[in-house]
Amino acid sequence: MFNAVKKEDGFKHTFLTYKCMVDKLGFHGEFEATEKVLLEMRLNVDNSLLEGVYIGCMRNYGRKQKVQEAIDDEEASCCFEASKKHAYAAAYRTIVGVFFEENHHIEAYELFDEMLNLGISPNTSTFNKLLHILCKNGNVRESEKLLNKVIKRGISPNLSTVNIFIQGLCRKGALNEAISLFNGVAEEDMKGDVVTYNTLICGLYKILNDAIFKGFISDEFTYCSLINELCRDGETDRALAVFDEALGKGLKPNIIMYNTLIKGLTLQGLILQVLQLMNEMLGNGCSPNIWTYNIVINGLCKMGCVSNANNLLNDAVVKGYHPDIFTFNTLIDGYCKQLKVENAVGILNQMWNYGVIPDVIKYNSVLNGLCKTSKFADVMETFKTMEKGCIPNIITYNILIESLCKARKVNEAMNLLEEIENWVFLLIMSVLAR
Repeated sequence: MFNAVKKEDGFKHTFLTYKCMVDKLGFHGEFEATEKVLLEMRLNVDNSLLEGVYIGCMRNYGRKQKVQEAIDDEEASCCFEASKKHAYAAAYRTIVGVFFEENHHIEAYELFDEMLNLGISPNTSTFNKLLHILCKNGNVRESEKLLNKVIKRGISPNLSTVNIFIQGLCRKGALNEAISLFNGVAEEDMKGDVVTYNTLICGLYKILNDAIFKGFISDEFTYCSLINELCRDGETDRALAVFDEALGKGLKPNIIMYNTLIKGLTLQGLILQVLQLMNEMLGNGCSPNIWTYNIVINGLCKMGCVSNANNLLNDAVVKGYHPDIFTFNTLIDGYCKQLKVENAVGILNQMWNYGVIPDVIKYNSVLNGLCKTSKFADVMETFKTMEKGCIPNIITYNILIESLCKARKVNEAMNLLEEIENWVFLLIMSVLAR
């Protein structure tokens, strides 16, 4: 159809028609037909409009793993050279990217250098690809020279650039330089991510293994530090491997090491492994503390297993552990999120039995939950228990007024509002009297 309509008197294909045909043919890998349409297009349309067409064409060559064919083929090569002739920045970046993806690194590097000589600024993504290849091949110093060159042209490195350099330095064993680089960018308010920290941890772990091989005797602090960093970055499998290595060397793990590992496993939702580890603790002569239980209870609540968390608390109490405010607050939050507010009230009342005084934030959470579930009588009853030792704030009164209004007890709500006004007045007077 594309060729047939050209025979109609006065008909001419537009730029958009040509572009659509080039894109479709290239997408389906019909490069011989693509080249014919490109040749015709260059003869019949304004060549200054061809940048997007060249970019799309080169992308299609790359997508079909035919970069070398694009370089060797006459029309595709013309397309490539035309991009260079007109100094199309986007075309250059695309072609450099395609070269990288197809492992034509020498061509990519040469073209990148040509870009700079022509005054075309590469974007950070293109530049990072080149740095990655150089660092991967061990040419960290060469990549450093290139970085300085592009910085002079006003291109600012991003976190990916920093990560690539840190990886390259760690591979070369230049860990001090890697840490210095990390500290330097941190001072410029560029925060590292999981890739940054994992790379540095891997580097440190290699140094530790080298040190052990050379006779260094690692202790509990060494392993605890490694486990802590690995868990913080979600590397629980590696943390467990380090932990097993410590046990294999005859080290006796302490409560800090166990709690660190338990926290890391809990954050990954590996509760069965956590419970197994808690049982192993006793076998290794290390008893869990209340913080151990708090970590697991918190993890269970975040997973929505609040009943299991409550059962674990009861088990801890039977074993003689004394729950603290964090334990109770975690359970209250868990029950409130599930709108099991009566259970939350039960935990709230239980706190007093252990001499733990609930704060106003927890009371407000429970009162708000009761109000949302239309437990208006329980709202007032819970408010009365609050008077044992917790001072209500303005949020508390707002919840009470809302609850009374929903229960159609407007007169009581008005009386409470008057009480609040008196309370605010007394509060202001007490502040002024200071």
